[in-house]
Amino acid sequence: MAQLIYVCEADLKEGELRGRKVEGQWILIVKHQGGHYGLDAACAHSGYPLFKGGTVDSEGAVTCPLHYSKFDCRTGAVVSKPRICDDQIVFKVEVKEGKVYWIKNQ
Repeated sequence: MAQLIYVCEADLKEGELRGRKVEGQWILIVKHQGGHYGLDAACAHSGYPLFKGGTVDSEGAVTCPLHYSKFDCRTGAVVSKPRICDDQIVFKVEVKEGKVYWIKNQ
């Protein structure tokens, strides 16, 4: 059974990243092309928080500010070469009434 868990307000600007700790899990919310996407906020390579200086480009690639690996915000897939780390974990999120929720499966 899925549970909706509040993450943050959906007031992000286009290309903005926001990290929030929810139920012990840091989640990165990304706004890209009007949609909201959720990724593990810790870089798969180093564990560095992507919301601390990370960026998202016009293609939806989130760049780690520490080692510059890029991850697709929609799928979590590494899109930079050489591939030096695993894909990012993706969290399904939903926007309802101006708020972003994590759709957590139990």
